[in-house]
Amino acid sequence: MAEEMKNTTSASELRRKADENIASQPQPTSDLDAKRLLHELQVHQVELEMQNLELSATVTSLKQEITDRKEAEAKLHIIEEKFSTTFHLSPDSININRLSDGMYVEINEGFTAITGYTAEEVIGKTSLELNIWDNPEDRSRLAKELKECGIVNNLEATFRRKDGTTVVGLMSARVIKIEGEPCILSISRDISIRKQTERLLKASEERYRTIFEQSLDAIFYTNPDGAIYKANPSACSMFGMTEQELCAAGRNGIINRDDPKLAAAIADRKQSRQINTELTCVRKNGEVFPAEVSSVITSEDPPQSFVIIRDISERKRIEQQLLQSQKMEAIGQLAGGVAHDFNNKLMAILGYAELAKMDINDSDKILNYLDEMIRAAEHSRDITCRLLTFSRQQVVTPQVLDANKIIAHSLKSLYRLIGEHVSISFEPCENLWNIGMDPVQLDQVVMKLSINARDAMPDGGSLIIETRNTTYDISSSSSIDAVSGDYVMVTFCDTGTGMDKETLTHIFEPFFTTKEVGKGTGLGLATIYGIIRQNSGFIDVTSSVAQGTEFKVYIPRHFSEPIKEPAAKADSVSTGSSSILLVEDEDAVRNVVSLFLKKIGYTVHEAATPTVALELADDPSIQIDLVLTDYVMPGMNGKVMMERIHELRPRIRCIYASGFSTEHVQFSKEEHFMQKPYDLIKLSGLLKRVISGKEVQ
Repeated sequence: MAEEMKNTTSASELRRKADENIASQPQPTSDLDAKRLLHELQVHQVELEMQNLELSATVTSLKQEITDRKEAEAKLHIIEEKFSTTFHLSPDSININRLSDGMYVEINEGFTAITGYTAEEVIGKTSLELNIWDNPEDRSRLAKELKECGIVNNLEATFRRKDGTTVVGLMSARVIKIEGEPCILSISRDISIRKQTERLLKASEERYRTIFEQSLDAIFYTNPDGAIYKANPSACSMFGMTEQELCAAGRNGIINRDDPKLAAAIADRKQSRQINTELTCVRKNGEVFPAEVSSVITSEDPPQSFVIIRDISERKRIEQQLLQSQKMEAIGQLAGGVAHDFNNKLMAILGYAELAKMDINDSDKILNYLDEMIRAAEHSRDITCRLLTFSRQQVVTPQVLDANKIIAHSLKSLYRLIGEHVSISFEPCENLWNIGMDPVQLDQVVMKLSINARDAMPDGGSLIIETRNTTYDISSSSSIDAVSGDYVMVTFCDTGTGMDKETLTHIFEPFFTTKEVGKGTGLGLATIYGIIRQNSGFIDVTSSVAQGTEFKVYIPRHFSEPIKEPAAKADSVSTGSSSILLVEDEDAVRNVVSLFLKKIGYTVHEAATPTVALELADDPSIQIDLVLTDYVMPGMNGKVMMERIHELRPRIRCIYASGFSTEHVQFSKEEHFMQKPYDLIKLSGLLKRVISGKEVQ
């Protein structure tokens, strides 16, 4: 710029001197003088033109320099904007510190997000004042590398946040100059999640390595062609080979090639990419043993398989022993259940016999007692019928029946057996087809399925019994027993607890029961299944937990006519002073004991279930001096019930009764026990002693 100004001054000075020179010259006196003067003027003109050219070039250069400077300034502005944008919008932490004293000059939002400090809290302070470094050695490493190299790349350090928690960062820094002053530009990225993932991955790998090395199962890595390229120690032990021998033998060398299930397993693996089945394997010594084999294709590039083999030889041996043991246990369960049922019926018979002796002169009462004895005996006969049906030795007398009438007759007894907490509705089909069946068997089916529904609704619910004519198409059936044809369908639909899929697969098996010990022989539904199959019918069951259960009983249509009516049955009840809560789920036993207690002067509050007993105990208007309760009841045993009653009435005494042995029951000194069927006279003596406090266990 100074050179250009100098050139401009020279041109002006030259023009001035030329003007002065012309003015000082004398006027030409001759042509010669004029020519000489003209020549000088021409020389001055040339010099002026040359100066003008130089000046023009200088001006052009000056304009270009100004243009270049503006462009440079614009580019610098763009760069500064980009830097500012990057600085402030970067998710990474960026901070600038003076090299001389380490004070923060500027931070970005990423710094605030990672550390929790705002710019106002940081600017003008040092990292030491803020206690940013969790490990002082990290700061020392940064300072050392900056001093030696002027730059640091990927320094892993732990920083302390404002709230005291720590974060792992990956830090890069370098020395820069800002307005001539040396500063440190630092960029840190939060890698805490990555470090945690790395730790988890490492832990997972260690766990896998431990499982692989320590597993009792044989574990292999194989190729699709069956080549083994890795085996764990248990595999070597199981097959009696070294890892090298297993790799040489391959998968085909350890799986029994003659196993009939092998082909299906291979086909399943190709289709579903995995198998989980039982196959037989071969040890090095030629021994064939049963095994559970699981295999899954774990990757495609390259293709690999993960195979686990479990030796189940010992389990198979134990299963055989257990099967034999279960057969014996089932027989024991059957005997116990039958004994319990018979004890309850005998209790009713013996009790009414004692009452009859006491009222020998009252013929009406004796007749009622005899009716109850007959009813109990008939129920005992039903137990025998169930056993005979199960063993296929029952003599049946098929008749042409109207199922609606048999069910309606059964309902008279059902209302008493089911209890008021369950509502029963019967929806008979008009013009129902006839069926050919023993009426006692149909009554058994109705009673058993209804009582099952009641037991599934301890807190109450509803049972709907419905009849309908239907033509069944086997093509849409899932039942293996179904046959196409015309059927009378009897549906039992309850709102009870329902059953899961596992239970549904076993409900018709002999000796299988979901009830408590002593509350079922496991013959109920097995007997029903046998009755229906004996009459060429079948049963469909649908159920889910907490959604209720629906039994659909299909009985073949009968096309001939005459129908025999089933005989009607009768039943009865009675009352008396010191107050007793009688808890007994068996109606016959509860009735006869209640009558006896009232007869000898006690006030009796009856409860058919523990739930009802607890409601009575919770009523302060009811006086209760003693609880006489069955020990084994559905939903809650007597011991648990008494614990809850004692919370309401701590001082109340109790006598337990049961048809089972008491080996599994422990009683306190305040508790007493009587074995069923018990003598009513002995019961009266025990009651008197316990209530008076003179009886000691």
